[in-house]
Amino acid sequence: MPFPVQRVQTDRSRKFFAVSVQQWLMDHGIKFRPIKPASPHLNGKVARSQKTDREKFLAVADPNSPELEWRLAEWQHYYIWDRPHGSLNGQTPIEMLQAKSEDTPKRDTRPQQSERMSTNRTRHEYTVSGMNI
Repeated sequence: MPFPVQRVQTDRSRKFFAVSVQQWLMDHGIKFRPIKPASPHLNGKVARSQKTDREKFLAVADPNSPELEWRLAEWQHYYIWDRPHGSLNGQTPIEMLQAKSEDTPKRDTRPQQSERMSTNRTRHEYTVSGMNI
């Protein structure tokens, strides 16, 4: 990203709770915010994007095509660079990203002492800014 990412919001998939993922986020000063279970409405933008992918790409894609990987890359490029989005006032995601980037102040992305990971008694138990993981 052309600006510092401050936090990541995800579902509660196990992969996001992996020690390596959590450590990487902490090393980069990025806060982790998992949504409540069974709450897709809290991640509406992702759910909406996935709906568009299903309707516009997956509905016409041949999963057995040797060109599937290329077609997916083509779709992703179109979706991000060329396709206007109603939720972005007719802008493409890259146009919105560029506008936000210009308006976003740069900050030091190194984690503060209070945000660094500290281990507890068991090797799988971690505390990040007072939140047990």
